[in-house]
Amino acid sequence: MVLDPFSALSLACNIVQFVDFGTRLSASIYELYNSASGLASDQTELLEMADRLQSLAEQLSPADEAEASAVTDSKRFTSLLYSCRLAAQELTNLVEDLKVDKSRKMWSSIRQGIRGARKRGEIERLINRMKTLQDSLNSYLLALLQDSSSKVFAALQDLANEEARMDVEWQLDLRKMKDDILQEIRTQRARSFDFEPISLERNAPPPKPPPMEKKLSLLTSNQLGLEAVASGLSTLASDGMKVSHAQRMLGTLYFPEMQLRQSDIRSAHHLTFDWLYQDSGSDTQSSLASWFQDGEGVYWVAGKAGSGKSTLLNHIVRDPKTLDLLRRWANPDKLFIGSYFFWNSGSALQKSQNGLIRSLLFDVLRICPELIQEIMPDSAVGYVPQSWTLHHLMTAFRRLADVSTHRYRFCFVIDGLDEYDGDHHELVQVLKDAFSSSCMKLCLSSRPWNVFQEAFGQQAGPHMLLENYTRNDILNYVTNTMEQSTAFSDLKSIEPRCSDFIREIVDRAQGVFLWVVLVTRSLVRGFTNADTFDDLERRLHEFPRELGPFFRHMYESIEPFYRLEAARYFQIAMKARRAYRLLTYDLHGAGDAENIIRIYLRGREWGDSSYLVRLQRARKRINARTQGLLEVYGQADTNARVDFFHRTVQDFLCLEDMQRTL
Repeated sequence: MVLDPFSALSLACNIVQFVDFGTRLSASIYELYNSASGLASDQTELLEMADRLQSLAEQLSPADEAEASAVTDSKRFTSLLYSCRLAAQELTNLVEDLKVDKSRKMWSSIRQGIRGARKRGEIERLINRMKTLQDSLNSYLLALLQDSSSKVFAALQDLANEEARMDVEWQLDLRKMKDDILQEIRTQRARSFDFEPISLERNAPPPKPPPMEKKLSLLTSNQLGLEAVASGLSTLASDGMKVSHAQRMLGTLYFPEMQLRQSDIRSAHHLTFDWLYQDSGSDTQSSLASWFQDGEGVYWVAGKAGSGKSTLLNHIVRDPKTLDLLRRWANPDKLFIGSYFFWNSGSALQKSQNGLIRSLLFDVLRICPELIQEIMPDSAVGYVPQSWTLHHLMTAFRRLADVSTHRYRFCFVIDGLDEYDGDHHELVQVLKDAFSSSCMKLCLSSRPWNVFQEAFGQQAGPHMLLENYTRNDILNYVTNTMEQSTAFSDLKSIEPRCSDFIREIVDRAQGVFLWVVLVTRSLVRGFTNADTFDDLERRLHEFPRELGPFFRHMYESIEPFYRLEAARYFQIAMKARRAYRLLTYDLHGAGDAENIIRIYLRGREWGDSSYLVRLQRARKRINARTQGLLEVYGQADTNARVDFFHRTVQDFLCLEDMQRTL
């Protein structure tokens, strides 16, 4: 059997305890030697300490050497164990030799035996051996905790890296524990420079020894530190095991696409959604902010396709004002805000109940890892599941609600219920059952389908129809975007109808922000081409007012020469379980794929920037061939991905007549 790194720390703790106790026993022997009366503070203490020391020595069995070889320097460890056993034998023999018959003068006889039989040199050698043992121990512990070849050092480093990767908020600070231990060891090593071992070789003239009291004073000073080191090692081993197990448990909940959908949502325009937190005097308009602060249960945000529901919920999650309001609701309990964004175009987990519960549990336990053992009792005995069934996930989630009452309060923001791939009635029931605890509340969004209208709309609970409140947001967006164009500013100075033109765009949008974004882009391109006001007005009137016809208009604007390539791109995007990387599109249909792969490999391995030029060209091809129906998300590197501009684009391309066209 090979010790795991944290068991090796426990073994090191045993060695420290042995050295600590050996130092105590050495001091007691010296105390008896130097006693005027020959009486120890407790007449049985010396013999009991000898028995205890022997017991500690037996815990350092020869089997430990083989078990610890994978986590320590085996030669140094073997030498240390040998020194411990030798010291134990010497100390035990010394005490055993002092035993006399139990007469009234027993302790006087012991003192006489020490002074007569063992003499001063015996005790000095004993004290010197304990000093050497302390030095060896400190060297061993330094190597164990800070040598890059030590498996203990590597394990602690791995935990720190994984903690940073998963952004786990542990109250247990393993790094500080380790640093405190190392600081105490370095302090002991600094003291050792004041201690010069005495040479007692038979033929060598003995140097003038330092007073034995000074030696014992140094040993005793270190002995106080040994207590702190032993305690620190014990805590580090115990907490290290807890952190290691918790991270393995979190690792089973984690899946790479967990935050992918939310990270792809564009941030809200800086002039939008201000009404969300303003005290406008309208109960309806301020109801969401009021619900954050005082409400319970479910708040439903409904809206047309493209009205900005995902953008709003993403804004809610990230805006500090939300946190401020929710803290008032949670006080005095600890607050947690979790989010999940269903994505019909993503992987199976991104559009399933399993993905929803796994993601929320991961987020909660990442922030509150101390709850892991409470909501997953099997984890207390080291059990880590290989996979999660929905039943096990729901059981853990219900336990979370049970153990959190009067301790934690949770607000979960869940976007895109209509993008769930399954029975929506079943999803509604799960949301109502699993999140019914008084310590939880839900902010949900979806299109206004009947199943959600019946469950969350009308008199069922607080809700809003988003497009009823975004007119000013759309007006601000259009005005700000258009006025960033110098050509429009020039046109506005000579054309008084421009203000009415902006209002007409807002009217035609009917609350659909997506439509506004696409139309505004087209109009800005018109400014670049020096379109007259009449040209812009005609361009606006040619845009269909519904998204489906609008997407067909965009598709038909693709140059005929590019349509075959565009069709291939659309088919790739529709068949992808998750958004493919840009380099996949670059490789598709390439006649020299082997050479292209070689360029990417050179870029990754040797830093050759040629691959960045290829990716920039690939990005331009995607834009030109798809007219913005597909977009590249991320920086211009190998991690950039290609996905639909909006879920409604995929819905449009899946129509039967579009499938025939493609």
